[in-house]
Amino acid sequence: MKLFIRYTVFFLVLTLIASYAQAIRINEVETSKEHVDIGESFTITAKLGGDTVSYYADFYVGNYRFATKNIIPDSDEVEAKFGLDKDEMQLRGISCGETTARVQIYTTSTKTLVANESVNIQIGSIPYLVFTPETPTPGKDVTVKVTDEKGKILTNVDVTIRDIYGGDPISTKTRSDGTFQFLPKVAGEYKISFEERDVCGQKTFYIKRPMIVDGPRPENPVVGEMITVAVPAASAIGVKILDANGQLYKTVSAAYNGGANFTISDAGKYIIIFGDLSTKYWTVNRSLTVSDKYMPSIEVAPEKPVLNRPVTITVKSSDKPLQDAVVVIRKPDGVESQYITSSFGTLTYDQVGLAGVYEVKATKDRHSTAVKSFEAKNSFVLKQEPEYPTVQDTITLTVNDQDNKPVGDVLVEVTGLNQKKVTDMGGKITLNLQKAIKYDIQITKDLFWSKTIEVTPYGRLYIGDCVKEVDLGDNVSFNVFDSFNQPIDVDIDVKDPFGVVKQYSGSSETLSPAKPGNYTVTASKTNYASANTTFYVRPYPLDVDAIMRSGQLIVNIAEQKI
Repeated sequence: MKLFIRYTVFFLVLTLIASYAQAIRINEVETSKEHVDIGESFTITAKLGGDTVSYYADFYVGNYRFATKNIIPDSDEVEAKFGLDKDEMQLRGISCGETTARVQIYTTSTKTLVANESVNIQIGSIPYLVFTPETPTPGKDVTVKVTDEKGKILTNVDVTIRDIYGGDPISTKTRSDGTFQFLPKVAGEYKISFEERDVCGQKTFYIKRPMIVDGPRPENPVVGEMITVAVPAASAIGVKILDANGQLYKTVSAAYNGGANFTISDAGKYIIIFGDLSTKYWTVNRSLTVSDKYMPSIEVAPEKPVLNRPVTITVKSSDKPLQDAVVVIRKPDGVESQYITSSFGTLTYDQVGLAGVYEVKATKDRHSTAVKSFEAKNSFVLKQEPEYPTVQDTITLTVNDQDNKPVGDVLVEVTGLNQKKVTDMGGKITLNLQKAIKYDIQITKDLFWSKTIEVTPYGRLYIGDCVKEVDLGDNVSFNVFDSFNQPIDVDIDVKDPFGVVKQYSGSSETLSPAKPGNYTVTASKTNYASANTTFYVRPYPLDVDAIMRSGQLIVNIAEQKI
């Protein structure tokens, strides 16, 4: 009897296992489109497994059942096409936004639900936002461009902006270029809502203040050295340090007063991130390089050292003078001299007697060795005669060295004229520059610092013969010439007897004075000395006729026009 019961139970278990293995199931539900426009058709497909005999499937979008399909035996999927226009979708309660596409499977005989699976789908245009500026701040206008996922601008769309801290909502519409503008009053989190029939969704964004950060100090620390940064006080802004691989190296807490101190144990390059989680301030990133030792800097003055003139060497560490640093200077011939920097980090090197390259090395405890080189050459001292030349002058240029000794065989090149000359043994050269323009003159020689000077010879203007007196109604003509008696276009000002100035341009002019009196003519041009002349316009003569009539003297005065 016991054996029979055991076999019966075993048989029932095998039957249940077989029945379970054969039951229909939905492996996956997918849609032909993840994002569809309002009124756009799409297909919902259920991937099936197990026994598919005697079942049917109901298809839903949201809570609307739009299709019922019998499942073909031995098929591995069942599908239905959803297609309603905009008005039908609204009538069926299908609105813009995220919803579900769902498939439910029932037995044909008992109508028992045996499988149920769904997938999310977006209906309508999902807005994409581009902010200008990218980091909007309170109290300044913000422009937002609204497009769909394909970049098409969305126009005339109702937009609502809300400050989550309780400010009054702002309602507006996108313009013809897809943008809208608003003025945020406070920093913090905002939400933009789109609640139209075809465009929907909600976006969160932040309005933040620019963050003022001080540090890191020192700018070039060494391993184990205290590093200080400062952020706005009482702002609870976090400070993170990332290593060269972008991995979090250290998190630093800022004190209530905004200060934060930390050290780095490994040499390398780091990024300091200030306030990446702040809702009030925009994030600021700063780079940081940590060395095994301090790296001094060496400065040489003057920038172009001159033979037989002292050179000042300044050694600094973290932008501060480095006292008692050992400085070794090697001359071009290989001879070395050693010096110690003063409390100002400086030393004076007066052994610049050879032209060539000098090497400077600076060392001190806890510092790496800094190396810098400088080149020393002779320098040119120039004298020009006359000091203010005209285009008619011959210019004499004298070239001396730093000890005021003449330098021969110096190449002098006038840019723009393709003119090259060489100084004589007395260091002299003559130039004739016959245009009233700026000339660049380049002066070069081996073992000398090259030099460029500017020379602008001035031209002179002359106003040709001009009558000194004319009668009212007559014309006055004149011409303007340059230093070489050639006509030249200039600006011409003519001031009449009442101080009114009329302006002309050209190389000649004919005037018809309308008022008697003195006139002044001025010709001017850039880089030229002005020229002036005057003339007088006589008034018309008068006729005077006097007669006695009935004991009265009658005087008639008439203007006589010639």
